[in-house]
Amino acid sequence: MRDFCLFAHFDKDDRVDDYVLRYLKHIKALNFAIVFISTARLSPSEVDRVRSECCDVIVRDNAGLDFGSWAAGFARHGAAIDGRLLLANDSVYGPIGSLSDALVRLTSRPADFYGLVESVEVAPHLQSWFLLFEPGVVRDPAFSGVLCRPYAAMTKRQIITEGEVNLTRHLTG
Repeated sequence: MRDFCLFAHFDKDDRVDDYVLRYLKHIKALNFAIVFISTARLSPSEVDRVRSECCDVIVRDNAGLDFGSWAAGFARHGAAIDGRLLLANDSVYGPIGSLSDALVRLTSRPADFYGLVESVEVAPHLQSWFLLFEPGVVRDPAFSGVLCRPYAAMTKRQIITEGEVNLTRHLTG
């Protein structure tokens, strides 16, 4: 089985910053195959900066925020994912300390999915900047149903509700 990470990226200056490369290296060290999905207008040299850490680089229109990017990555690679799936993005600087140790602590109690931070805004849900799903969840129609929504046509508030909040709701309901 192979674990995958769908990594959503945006940069207003159309760059891949060093902290993003550092984060990708730490994720790759945990044996995740990384699909890097960017909504920045990356030059070929910027794409080359991430290519050595990633199994695929997708550059797409800036629509649908992170969920739009994860949906694009899942549409392309979902059938190949037979291990765990990590949804992550570039909105955090890190890791500070060992990402491996953090993942061990996070997964120390068996669950179908994991997140680092819970929010109670709108409804209780896991914030989407670091979500880990076990293989059974990735194959569940409720999961793919959430990732197949038309995020590009939604407002930011709708994306939070339809993506972040509903993902937790569907998987815990």
